[in-house]
Amino acid sequence: MASKIYGTCTGNTGSRYDTWLEVTQLSQDTAAGTTSLRAVLKVKRNDGYAASAYNLYPGVNTATITVDGVTAVSVSPTIDTRNGATATLATWTGTVTHAADGTKTVAFGAAFTVDNTGLSGGRVSGSFVCTTIQRASTFTLSASSAAPGTPVTMTVSPRSASFTHRYTMSFGARSSSGTLAAGVTTASLTVPDAWLSEIPSSRSGTVSVTLSTYRDSSLVGKSAGTFRVTVPDTAAYRPSFSITVTRGGNVPAAWNCYVKGHSTVTVAVQNLALKYGAAQSASSVTVGGVNRGPAPVTVPLTASGAVPVTVTVRDSRNLSSTQSTTVNVEPYAPPQISDVTMTRCDEDGTVNPRGLWAKAVFTKTCSSVGGHNAAAVTVRWRVSGGTAFTVASTDAASPLVFGNGSLAVASSYETEITVADTLGTAGAAVRGLLPSASVPFNIRRGGLGAAFGCYAEHDGELTVGYDLRVNGKLLTGGASTFTPTSVISASTLACAVYPPLGMAFVCGSVTLAQNLAAATPTRLGNFSGSLPAALTPLTASAGNTATHVTAVAAANGALTVSASAAVTSGSKLYINGFWKIEE
Repeated sequence: MASKIYGTCTGNTGSRYDTWLEVTQLSQDTAAGTTSLRAVLKVKRNDGYAASAYNLYPGVNTATITVDGVTAVSVSPTIDTRNGATATLATWTGTVTHAADGTKTVAFGAAFTVDNTGLSGGRVSGSFVCTTIQRASTFTLSASSAAPGTPVTMTVSPRSASFTHRYTMSFGARSSSGTLAAGVTTASLTVPDAWLSEIPSSRSGTVSVTLSTYRDSSLVGKSAGTFRVTVPDTAAYRPSFSITVTRGGNVPAAWNCYVKGHSTVTVAVQNLALKYGAAQSASSVTVGGVNRGPAPVTVPLTASGAVPVTVTVRDSRNLSSTQSTTVNVEPYAPPQISDVTMTRCDEDGTVNPRGLWAKAVFTKTCSSVGGHNAAAVTVRWRVSGGTAFTVASTDAASPLVFGNGSLAVASSYETEITVADTLGTAGAAVRGLLPSASVPFNIRRGGLGAAFGCYAEHDGELTVGYDLRVNGKLLTGGASTFTPTSVISASTLACAVYPPLGMAFVCGSVTLAQNLAAATPTRLGNFSGSLPAALTPLTASAGNTATHVTAVAAANGALTVSASAAVTSGSKLYINGFWKIEE
């Protein structure tokens, strides 16, 4: 952009000359608020006369250019306007600074003198208006982050006191705006809680602030900034809810209580309120200190007393709330029969080894469950080997006399005492044998059976009703030989079978002919003969390290070992233990 500022010339022929300043806007620096200009002082004869003024002696001529009243150029030029030439007398190039509102008008002046009889000099004055630099106001924020509902102050630094402003605060799809009149330089920015729905899975987000600057109604420019809104970990933003606990299990509803081992509690969440757009992320239920997973969940109650129930709900912002309650659980144990004695007696309960009645003495235990629970004892009996039981009582109290005088002195009787409570739980049955009447020695009719201390009841059997003491050897039913595999180079293993005891005993050692790999089952060999089908685990050791071999197993006579660490060839394994004969 260029502009000419014309002046006047002096001298006898001054009116026949034009003089002017040619001002050109070169560039602008918006950030610095400056404009670069060039001003050139020129003169030219205006009537086309060829023999116009000139003076080629610079020392006698002068030319000056002033910028905003300050002499910027002062030179001694040569002047030659002959033949229609335009003479350039002085040139200034420089930078001017704009006002705060972006405007700038530059006052220019210029003058020259020439040692010539016709043209003696000239003078120019005027102004040049630079292109306005749009310089928007800036602002600062009082905080880089804030909680919702907490104001952040925006302080505006206007470029001009006459500027007005409009500000906009935006957060996701939400926004709000306001205006500032000329001279007002502060505004309060507050993020409403409702805006948090824009960040349902985050604790913080960026708020954008834009300030628009106006001169009159024209937009000068915009400036921008940000701050973060942070969701605090307080009750106002955490999930809120309540806990419901519901009794379940097989306890009668009328008891109105929880019972250990019989009740369940179903824990659920109700009235759940997730704040400002958050979603539920997870929940966990802890009953009695044990995490039972998310709600709702049904938990068996295995402890008594005040059992704590705690529920934690976590939302998508990772904020959590916890609610707790307790359930009071009545103690409970299955009913039991203990301290049982079963004797022959007379009708009045007097103990008589040859009596025709039986007397059961026992102790019954039952958990009262706050007075709701009771237990009933059932006593049954039958001739040994018989098929059907006779029920003596279904609600027996100790002592109980039964049999109605019908117990034969020559017979023994199987007895059974059971107990069950109101909850339907049965205790372990107690079975016993009421012996036949006591006699020193008896030979069974037909002579094929005999008994000491009682009557002989079965052919082919010797029954002993007394305690048995054996002072001699207990002879085995035979021995089994051990046949090793190629893993073994030598063996002293022996197996003795005791059929009356239902056991086979193993003892001895083997010498390894090759390495045993760690944790690898290896068959050492087989025992021959009639052996049990299953093994009650033997023990084994390598050298003096008893724990070196962790498992020894056998089935149908096969002996297999698994070592916790490698055992080298040449080592001895010492093995002992017993098999249990399964019928």
